[in-house]
Amino acid sequence: MDKSTTIPSLAKRDLLNIEMPVPVISEQERIVASIEELFSHLDASVAELKMAKERLGVLKEAFDTETSVTVSCKKANELDSYKLRNNDIVMGRRGEMGRCAAVTEKEDGGLCGTGGILFRLKSDFDAPFYWCVASARSP
Repeated sequence: MDKSTTIPSLAKRDLLNIEMPVPVISEQERIVASIEELFSHLDASVAELKMAKERLGVLKEAFDTETSVTVSCKKANELDSYKLRNNDIVMGRRGEMGRCAAVTEKEDGGLCGTGGILFRLKSDFDAPFYWCVASARSP
């Protein structure tokens, strides 16, 4: 260390006396190639994320979740037995079979579409508990 000032510093002559191991060129090239590959994956992931955000923006514009209605009120009344009620369980029957959810007050009154199976539990049964049971994967 250079001791000529009150501020600690490193003199060039001291720095030149420090041994710094440097990997052989082939190892340096391997490290650079690995870093470049990781950056390529990162760039691809960023591009995918941007595209997903754009698609989400388009979907948000297309649907107003507060006022969007896909069937008339008259038709909804005809489909009363398909209306979701608090404590129901809905299970998917297309795509990811067995995917399910417990209906809460937030979803109460919505309609179960043709892609779902509606399970109406007795009032003294706890839907979140049976949702856990239905969602459990066997070993």
